[in-house]
Amino acid sequence: MKLLKLLLALPLALLLTGCAPVDSLNPLYTSKDVVFDETLLGQWGSPGDGLDFAKQGVNGYRIVLSAKDDDTGQTITLVFDAHLVELQGHCFLDVTWKQSAVDESQALPEVHLTRTKGGLEIDPRLVSVGEGNYLELIPGESDVDQDRFSVRFRQAHEFFKVVVEDQGRTLKLLQLDDSWIDSQIRDGQLAIDHEVMEGRSAVLTAGTPALQQLVLDHVDDDDAFRGEMVLTRPEPEALK
Repeated sequence: MKLLKLLLALPLALLLTGCAPVDSLNPLYTSKDVVFDETLLGQWGSPGDGLDFAKQGVNGYRIVLSAKDDDTGQTITLVFDAHLVELQGHCFLDVTWKQSAVDESQALPEVHLTRTKGGLEIDPRLVSVGEGNYLELIPGESDVDQDRFSVRFRQAHEFFKVVVEDQGRTLKLLQLDDSWIDSQIRDGQLAIDHEVMEGRSAVLTAGTPALQQLVLDHVDDDDAFRGEMVLTRPEPEALK
């Protein structure tokens, strides 16, 4: 894999597919939707070039992605937290970055406040501050003297359809693709709350029920869920 630069900057599926999962400010799950499948635990792919699932908390996963850069031979790792979500018999991973940090060197855009009859409007409403990290600007109360808004830090969630085949020896992860989301919104085919920042893909701001309906409506759509990452269990001697 031509990976080193990508691995330092890009989301999980992008490392292997050249495309990216859409970012969502809200999770795909509520507590009743989370399940834990012990058969996912352990190594998928080789230790230096694959995913390792470990249990995190009561019902979550810590995922370590390892990959070797072809040019340097260096193995790089990224760490993610994840929850397995079961919806109407379909399984999805809700993934967040564990190691992603706020980019303090990034210049923040000017924020424009406009008073309207409906209240205070803020532009932009969402600011990217590093891979998977956002600042959400929320209108507050206004009076004749001042306008108020609050700023909330948000960490993005990314969604993957989970398919286990070959009697549990093959794991497929298919991302909810950002380019598909963009095209559906642009063509008026998808009505879901979102924000678009200049030069970036849409970020979903919809609540969990709308997100669940989205993935269920398109669970069998090969354009919506794409960028297939296929990993197999290593032979026992490969783990020594």
